[in-house]
Amino acid sequence: MRQNLTNRVLGRLLRNGVLLKSIGKLVGPTLSGWVMAKITLLGQDRDDRITVLWSRRPQFEKDIAQLVSRTDINFIEFSKTRFQMCLEAWVPWPMRRQVHFQGERGKKAEKARRASKTFAESFLKNLRRYQRIDAVLSANFNYWQDDCIADACPTFSIPFLVLSREHPLSQLSAEWIRVLHRLHSFRFKGQAIAVFGALTRDAILAGGVCPAETIEITGAPRFDTWHDLDLNEDNRDTIALMSYGEPTYFATANYRETVTAFANASMSTENCRFILKCKNEFNIDLAQEILSAIPNHRVEIDMMVPLPDLFPRCKLIIGFNSLSLIEGLFAKSRILVPHWLDARRPPEDLVFTPQDEMLKGTIGFANSREEFTKAIREVATAPYQPPSRDGQAAILEKYCYFPEDRLASDAVADFIIRHIDKYRSNRHLNGSEQKAA
Repeated sequence: MRQNLTNRVLGRLLRNGVLLKSIGKLVGPTLSGWVMAKITLLGQDRDDRITVLWSRRPQFEKDIAQLVSRTDINFIEFSKTRFQMCLEAWVPWPMRRQVHFQGERGKKAEKARRASKTFAESFLKNLRRYQRIDAVLSANFNYWQDDCIADACPTFSIPFLVLSREHPLSQLSAEWIRVLHRLHSFRFKGQAIAVFGALTRDAILAGGVCPAETIEITGAPRFDTWHDLDLNEDNRDTIALMSYGEPTYFATANYRETVTAFANASMSTENCRFILKCKNEFNIDLAQEILSAIPNHRVEIDMMVPLPDLFPRCKLIIGFNSLSLIEGLFAKSRILVPHWLDARRPPEDLVFTPQDEMLKGTIGFANSREEFTKAIREVATAPYQPPSRDGQAAILEKYCYFPEDRLASDAVADFIIRHIDKYRSNRHLNGSEQKAA
């Protein structure tokens, strides 16, 4: 009883990020690693299955959820936020920028790298005292927070693997990956990277991040959930707008007009729900600001509802340059892409373009605010009509990889297990050769 109370009190104290940073400055990286391991193990039962360590990132948790439910691999989560707070005790600001951090040089940078590796080794060592850890799986290959784990993994013969949560669908996004990583001469330190399709693989290779044999195309586990859903064509009562208000979409003027037109349409169309799906607090704040000028609108702002719960109810899904529109195709919903103001850009900047004949009958484009409003009203008042099944299949195959004989979750699980076995074998062989020498 007293031990349980002590653990609860200790757990609450140690989960405070600011306190963790202070502890790191006070006691140094080795004890900080021990503390981080204790936090991670709180509430965990020992599990003898193959175990993979991971940290939560937006969208990445969808992939992990599918792997947990469909495979026999045990996944243990550690807090990215708390891990980062520990690192910030000795990692200076210039080394906290994704991709850029590898190029930092000088005594301060080298000291920070040594401290970070010591912290990560202590973290893994203390985790492994209680729970087997067979691999680390990251959501991307260029996080500064994970760099020290990639450095520490070889100490314990643990492969550092990546299941890339990002999948560039436009030529512009792919070119950005190439230029950014070439500019900073970034190199992947881990053992292997799993990606959703050829678009990501080609962008990574063009950026000089790693050799071709390091990358494997598996497909996206998050899409496996659509195999389980009964997509009833009844009860289609929703029109959804997927937020794209961030400056990185380069369509901020269009987005404001789109939200405004969406809200105005909601007032004149009573037989449909209008949902603005936001993926973060920034988009919620922006949506509230825009909608505050439109009294009596019927737009519901939502950040929590999962897409597999929302999309099967949608007659129409509206979005711009987003991977979420791929999931809209799974849901047999019609797709509408705004294509005016700063959303009208060269084809290489766009995921879906009006010039693509493949999209006709499945994905529509609104070339003005008036066309946008008309399209919404037509869909809202007419009976639900599913888009062309052949068109959907062709678009899905163009943008993502789908294994023919299994789910993407199975492909990723095989990827993880093979690299665990391969890395251990290589380390054992190299160790034997060194002893023989």
